Amino acid sequence: MKLLSTWAGILAICLLPIPYGGAWQGFPLEIGPLIQRADAVVHGQVTGKSCRKDEAGRIYTRIELRILEVWKGRTDLGELNIVHSGGEWQGETARTTGQVQYNVGEEVVAFVVWNQRGEGVTVGLAQGKFSVIPQAHPTLLEVKGSTATSGVLSPKIAVRPGDSMALSLTELRRLVREATR
Repeated sequence: MKLLSTWAGILAICLLPIPYGGAWQGFPLEIGPLIQRADAVVHGQVTGKSCRKDEAGRIYTRIELRILEVWKGRTDLGELNIVHSGGEWQGETARTTGQVQYNVGEEVVAFVVWNQRGEGVTVGLAQGKFSVIPQAHPTLLEVKGSTATSGVLSPKIAVRPGDSMALSLTELRRLVREATR
C-alpha cells in the first residue's frame, strides 16, 4: 500500500500543469541591464548577410551593418560586423531558439558585445536587436519581443522574443545615453 501511495504521489507531481511561455527559454532582460552588458549600442542599416562554416564545423551568420549613429562604445567604425550562431550553408541548416534575425535593408538598433575577433555579438540573442519601423508620426522603434512592466514605457522595459510594442527611436536613444553617463 505504501508503494502504491508513493507512485500515486509521483504521478500526481508529473501531471501538474507546467507553465509554458513559448519555445524561448531565456530570461527577459530589462533595458538597463541590456545597456550595461553591451560594449556598444549602434543605430544602423543592414547592408549584407552571409552564412559560413568555421573550422570546427559550426554554421554561423555574419551581418554587415552600416552605422548611422553610435550611442555607446567605439565611434571609429563606419561599418560593424555582427555574427551569430546558425544559418544555412550549402544546404545544411543550424538554428538556435531565440536567436536574433537580421534582414538586408532593415534599419536596426543593435546592442552588442565584442568577441575575441572584434566582431559584434548581439546581447541576449533576439533581445539585443530593435527594428526601426517608419510610421506616419515620428519614427518609431518596434522592440521585437518586448514587454513593459505594468504596460508603461520606462527604463524597466523587458525584452522577450514573441511580444511586441512601439517605442520612439528618440526615447530609446535617450535611455541609452542617460544610462552611459
